[in-house]
Amino acid sequence: MAGQWMRPAALCLVLLAAPGAAAAEPEVTWYEVHGDTLREVGEWMDRHGPASADGRRFHGYTEWAVSWRYRYRPGRTGCAVTALETDLAVTMQLPRWHPGADASPAAIGEWARYSAALRAHEDGHAEIGASAAGAIRQELSALRNASGCEALAKELDARGMAIIEEHQAREREYDASTRHGATQGARLQVDQREAR
Repeated sequence: MAGQWMRPAALCLVLLAAPGAAAAEPEVTWYEVHGDTLREVGEWMDRHGPASADGRRFHGYTEWAVSWRYRYRPGRTGCAVTALETDLAVTMQLPRWHPGADASPAAIGEWARYSAALRAHEDGHAEIGASAAGAIRQELSALRNASGCEALAKELDARGMAIIEEHQAREREYDASTRHGATQGARLQVDQREAR
């Protein structure tokens, strides 16, 4: 009997993540930030930055989605995976500010520092997505089930979803431990940066 391709679509939308395997290159979209001073820019992002599913606003936002499909074949000792593929999609929203002619060099420098730190934090989220895809590839490829292919398909899907949930928990831990990037420098320092 020929193997069969199955395609469960396990999607995971995530707020923010931890270092690990190399992430897929994210699809970055930029949103324009308004304000003449860093304080105004920060306040604008607080009010208009990307929103999570629960409505909370962030200055940067990363989502990842993992899907997988597999082929299996029955044998004398049960059913085994013969091929497994994963797809990872990562999207990232980041702010872009065009300082006016009156912006001080200190403010422009602070924006550059902050933007790099925010990107590094968001890249951490992308890495968690890559880690989830890698774990699914590794763990599901090795599964077999003595009870048959129907039981194996259920096991593959359940384990894949469990891996997604484990990585969602890692994201929550990452954001808690970094205070959403603050400990990584992803906080805009507005005090004394406006001086000319």
